Amino acid sequence: MDTELLKTFLEVSRTRHFGRAAESLYLTQSAVSFRIRQLENQLGVNLFTRHRNNIRLTAAGEKLLPYAETLMSTWQAARKEVAHTSRHNEFSIGASASLWECMLNQWLGRLYQNQDVHTGLQFEARIAQRQSLVKQLHERQL
Repeated sequence: MDTELLKTFLEVSRTRHFGRAAESLYLTQSAVSFRIRQLENQLGVNLFTRHRNNIRLTAAGEKLLPYAETLMSTWQAARKEVAHTSRHNEFSIGASASLWECMLNQWLGRLYQNQDVHTGLQFEARIAQRQSLVKQLHERQL
């Protein structure tokens, strides 16, 4: 099963709105609708009832919800555990461009100069917008 489909299902069930779910997932509304249709097709049931401004879980959607939450939680734990074995010597930091300019450029420069102290440690620095960095943190990619 594609975990992105479950992730989308959980977000739509949380927001009760395809547009807000799309914003939160950094997708288009049509991509969210497509993913929900894919999941519904895989399961052979409708997961939501859709009316103008009212989206509700069907009985099947209500039944799927705790399983989807458990599956995603287990998947995140597995990813973290597996990544931990191969990335325990990695240091990642992310910030907006303005924060890099005023604070982190000099700090990171000093860190690189003292790299012999940090033998075996890998550094990764990312510059991105706040929303993207928050998403990466939630997904344990940063």
